[in-house]
Order: sequence, then structure tokens, then C-alpha cells
Amino acid sequence: MKPRLTASLAAWGEADFAAILQHELAALKPEQLPLSTATGYAESEGLTLTLIRQAEEPDCLRLRVGVFFEQILAGCSCGDEPMRESAYCELDLMIDKADGKTEILPVP
Repeated sequence: MKPRLTASLAAWGEADFAAILQHELAALKPEQLPLSTATGYAESEGLTLTLIRQAEEPDCLRLRVGVFFEQILAGCSCGDEPMRESAYCELDLMIDKADGKTEILPVP
């Protein structure tokens, strides 16, 4: 199920758009954001994002965001206790202008 970023859609063109987008993305469940890497599991708390690109099309908003986050690396430290590591990825977002449903894809 695609998340709805309705507050971000409503804030489009406003000065606080990036802050509202960050708040909505941070509120999503970890499985709704393709942040996990081959070596770890992403923590959705404490996300920081950078708006890299934004464009308005007739039916959607197209965004590229850089996401800084913490990931948990299981079993790689003494005693097999999980370790945290800082990570970064870029995501493409397509926010439907009709209902705020958002497709979120990792940038290859």
C-alpha cells in the first residue's frame, strides 16, 4: 500500500515544504521506506533529508531526496550484539496530486 503524503502535497510551494516532507517521511513505518541495505536494517527514527530535486507535473510531484539514517548491523561486533552505522541513500518520490498517494523508489 502506498503511503499518503497529504500534508506535503498541501505544503507544495511553501517555505516549510521540506520540513513537512521530512516529518511525514519520518512518521512512515520502516517497511514503507526502501532504506535497508544489504548489510543492515534501517531505523526510521532520526531521519534527516535533503531535497535534491523537485518538479511539478500535471498529475504528480516528482522529488528526489537524500536520506541520512542509522542502520543496525546485526552480529558484526563482539558478542554478536548489533552495531549502529550511519548510512545514506537517495529516493525518488512521486506524489499523486489527486490523493497524495506516494510511490517511493530507491535510486539505483
